[in-house]
Parts: sequence; C-alpha cells; structure tokens
Amino acid sequence: MNTNYVEPMPKSAGEPLDWRQKEELRGLINDIAQSFQYRNAWISGVWLALRRACRNPSPNPITVDDLPAIIAELRRILAAAETALGNMRAYERELLRKVVRGGHQSMSCGELPITDINTEMEKVLPAHFELAINKLEALSTKLEAPAVSS
Repeated sequence: MNTNYVEPMPKSAGEPLDWRQKEELRGLINDIAQSFQYRNAWISGVWLALRRACRNPSPNPITVDDLPAIIAELRRILAAAETALGNMRAYERELLRKVVRGGHQSMSCGELPITDINTEMEKVLPAHFELAINKLEALSTKLEAPAVSS
C-alpha cells in the first residue's frame, strides 16, 4: 500500500476580485458604453451579459474563477460593438455624402455598406481594448490549482 499518497485539497471557492481588478473591469465596460448614445443602458447590458456568461448572478461577488468566461464574453461584445460602430460611421459618411453634400432628399438603407455582426471575419479590436483584455487574461492565467504537499 502506498503511504505517500496525499488526498488533494478540494478547490476552494474563487477569491473575489480585488478593488483594482474591479476598477479595470468597470473601466473597460465604461469604455465600451461611452461610444454609444444610450451609455447607461450599455453599462447595464454589459454587466448583465457578463454575469450570465459566468453564471454568477448579482449581488454575488465576481471571482477570479469567473475571469475566463468574462474575457470570452467581453471579446464577443467588443467584436459586435466594433462592427456596429463601423456601420454607424458608414451610415454617417453616406448621409453626409449623399444628403448633405449631394443634395438628395433622403437615403435608403439598401444603399449602405452594412457589415453583418455575425460574419466570421477576424475582428481586430482597438489597441486599448486588447490591452485591457490582456490584463484580465494575465490575472486569469495566474490562477493555479492548490499545491499538494507530499
């Protein structure tokens, strides 16, 4: 019989994010929201999506164990938001070109170069978003299983 075997410690519940980590996450969510007209709705919506993604309802604290799911969901939201913002910029350019400068009375949606949010093209995020997500990923990869003493 092997007497050196030590039963591994059960994984403890994840540590809640510290105040700096929470501020980084809050700042990233605010950065996403500030690009849109309905800023507060965006903030609430992103928080709801993140809570759903990690299956951790409010008011429970977000833990470091939640970070991988949060990071994946943030990437999904950011890719969709960047596509939507690109579409909004395209609409504004065309409106300026055709209606304001071109003298047309109106413009139809069929004339717009709209990108579908669901397209599988590689979405490049702005550098500050990539940096913020990389910081969250770094926190996530520092997580290790508890050491087993022998």
